[in-house]
Amino acid sequence: MSFNLTSEDLQKIREIRIHKILSVRDNGSRISIRCPIHNDKTPSFTLYPDNSFHCFGCNVNGQGAIDFCMALDYTFIESCEELTKYL
Repeated sequence: MSFNLTSEDLQKIREIRIHKILSVRDNGSRISIRCPIHNDKTPSFTLYPDNSFHCFGCNVNGQGAIDFCMALDYTFIESCEELTKYL
C-alpha cells in the first residue's frame, strides 16, 4: 500500500489536538492524566494548551500529534496514517 500525503494533508494532521486522540476534554488549560506511554499509576503526563506534552514519569515529550504517535513507537509515515483517522 502506498500512502500519498499532500502538504495540505500534512498541515491538517499537524493541527490535530492530542486531546482528541486521547478523548480528554480540551478546556484550554494544562491537563495532567495517567501516561498512555508507560504503566502509570498516578497522573504524570501533562498536555499543555499549545498542544505540547511531557511525562514526568518516563520523560517523553514533544510538540503535537505526530510527536505523540512517534512516542508510541510509530514511524513518521505510520503516525501520519494513524492520524488521518482524526481528520
